[in-house]
Amino acid sequence: MITSLDCIPCLVRQILDATRMVSADPALQAGMLRKMLRWAGAMDLGQPAPVLAQRLHRRLREVCGVTDPYRAAKICQNRMALAVAADLQAKVQAAQDPLTTALRLAIAGNVIDLGAKARIAAVDLLK
Repeated sequence: MITSLDCIPCLVRQILDATRMVSADPALQAGMLRKMLRWAGAMDLGQPAPVLAQRLHRRLREVCGVTDPYRAAKICQNRMALAVAADLQAKVQAAQDPLTTALRLAIAGNVIDLGAKARIAAVDLLK
């Protein structure tokens, strides 16, 4: 699977989001983003988009010196998930078809994807 040109804006947004998580300084953000865009410009678009995203994120960690730009966001989202876990478990146990219900909830849990959306509110999680 090759990277579609339509994937590029999403990759750039992911890098911008991660850059903003690393620093609140607009000048530093702009500098890091410029470095990342120059590096991304030379990437092989014949590779799948997830491979390119992984390489971009690795490079960002090298450039900014932060091992996990998403750490605070992951902690927050894990707390949100844990806050509703007991209710969801009860829903699975009370369901006529617990396996299907559990599978549907697991699929819905993919809304917590920092690559697709940098910020998610508790309201979005419950939807």
